[in-house]
Amino acid sequence: KYYRHYLVIGVLRLLKYMQIGSGRN
Repeated sequence: KYYRHYLVIGVLRLLKYMQIGSGRN
């Protein structure tokens, strides 16, 4: 089952997105 893998990727992507948004702001 790769459910956990996808979940981890989603969280990491969200964190990266938040970081980029914070840095840009």
